[in-house]
Amino acid sequence: MTTGERIRERRKAIGMTAFQLGEAIGVAKSTIGRYERGTIQKIPYEHLFRIAIAMGTTVAELTGANEKEPTTDGEPRELAEFMAGLERGVAERLRQLSPEELAKVDAFAQGIIASRKE
Repeated sequence: MTTGERIRERRKAIGMTAFQLGEAIGVAKSTIGRYERGTIQKIPYEHLFRIAIAMGTTVAELTGANEKEPTTDGEPRELAEFMAGLERGVAERLRQLSPEELAKVDAFAQGIIASRKE
């Protein structure tokens, strides 16, 4: 099963539309459709992370890192498992924040990323 198929399966299981998911992560409904159909195969990690948060799961679950076959993006399994644990903890804490607090966390993270690129 591909990452896109896992995203579609999870989205439908929780009763979320592609439009709702797109709005939650800041992309168009059509982009979600392209992710799910596999037209876009290399989904940006930031989008995968936001999709996982929005749907109450982890990137490892969406990419298949928790399954026995190799991860679809070629990550070593140990890294994928570490990231899954980290994501679960971060996601749990993020769900406890208000929208205003989430915006501050997002701005902070964007500032850190921007400072690395300089």
